[in-house]
Amino acid sequence: MTGQRGFVLVNALILVAALAAAAVVVMARAEAGRARLQASQGADQLGAYLDAFEAQALHLIMRDDGAVDHPGDAWAQAQGVPLDLDRGRVAGNIVDVQGLFNLNWLANPEDAAARAAFDRLLRAIGARPSLAADVIALLEPGTPGNGAAYAALDPGLDPVTGPLLFMRQLEGVPTLSDRDRAVLEPVAALAPGDSWLNLNTAAPRVVAAFFPGLSTEQMAALLSPRDTAPFQSGEAFLKAVETARGAALPEDFDRGRFSVGSVNFEVTATATLEGRHATRTVGITRTGLGQRPRIRWRETTRDAVRH
Repeated sequence: MTGQRGFVLVNALILVAALAAAAVVVMARAEAGRARLQASQGADQLGAYLDAFEAQALHLIMRDDGAVDHPGDAWAQAQGVPLDLDRGRVAGNIVDVQGLFNLNWLANPEDAAARAAFDRLLRAIGARPSLAADVIALLEPGTPGNGAAYAALDPGLDPVTGPLLFMRQLEGVPTLSDRDRAVLEPVAALAPGDSWLNLNTAAPRVVAAFFPGLSTEQMAALLSPRDTAPFQSGEAFLKAVETARGAALPEDFDRGRFSVGSVNFEVTATATLEGRHATRTVGITRTGLGQRPRIRWRETTRDAVRH
């Protein structure tokens, strides 16, 4: 009788252990499901934060007519100030990409002035001498002359070259180092190839690159009136340049490259929620006063997963 009781007790213990193990599995699956649901809800919330900042940026750009764009505009003032939301925060910047050197100008082999200006700009920022050739090889349509560098990648690539949309596309290019990208970032951007340079927002060294014979310091002096009174026309500035040079600009000088307004902007926002982060960068083109700007491209990164 005692043996039977022991057998029953052992069976009961085995059953209890099995039920306990099953309960642990069920609870683990429930916890995993809860965590997935929480992560999904958190990702959705971060996306909503980024949507809110993007909508605000679109509104600020839309309500400006763009005839004259300068650092005193409302869109330019909304920079880097974090907004505390229900459980997190979001902060970002609106950048006038037409205040930077447009690398897509280099995609046009006939734009000798842009290529010469790019060479001068690279010298001014201390870039390596061969960087211009490597960037042009990436942007000029056709098969790049340095195709061997792409073939040497693992896996090898057969690159398609031509104009680009955004600067992050320069990542992973085998002929460009991290330092190359670091020196380009403060002075260069990517916009449509027919974009002009905004004299009210461009740094003196970027503008000076188009005017050989004038130093960055001289250009800063010529641009200084915009600090209190933004230029109302590109032609007024070019007249000031001719006065400083003591001579007219060459007849073939591209006076149409310069303006005092912009239509292309880049918005970058970062949202934070309970230790998680998401970042969005958006390329925006203004279409007219009171009209919703056009989104040219959008990239969102959530916890190292890009969408």
